Amino acid sequence: MKFETVFFIGTPLERVWDALINPEVVGKYYLCPLTKIDLTVGGTINYGGDMISGEIIELEDKAKPAHSFSFAHHADEPASKVCYKLSAHGDVTELSLVHDGFADGSNTFQDIRSGWPPILSELKTYLETGEGLPWPKPNP
Repeated sequence: MKFETVFFIGTPLERVWDALINPEVVGKYYLCPLTKIDLTVGGTINYGGDMISGEIIELEDKAKPAHSFSFAHHADEPASKVCYKLSAHGDVTELSLVHDGFADGSNTFQDIRSGWPPILSELKTYLETGEGLPWPKPNP
């Protein structure tokens, strides 16, 4: 099982890279905050405290970072792998994401299938407009 998607974002690669690793920026679009990142192979990456945890697996400059991925609420499942690929096309960045390495019947896979589309849509919108998506507000 694998989740794959490609987005074209109307901003330079450096800015997309910063949005993936800068906790202040991640907080603008991700569903939970980036609480720890050690940008070295073997370094830790955590979102929402320990809600999502992983280890940096690959780090080829800014072109193809990858990390393992584990949900705390599915701790019984093996870690999966998230791989980003960034390609510059002038002032447009192609962001490819592959999230794979799931066991058959993975609950993590079911969760990320509905998680990545809004996260990446929010990332694209934020970087292009400076604003988030106008998600519906709950009734008081």
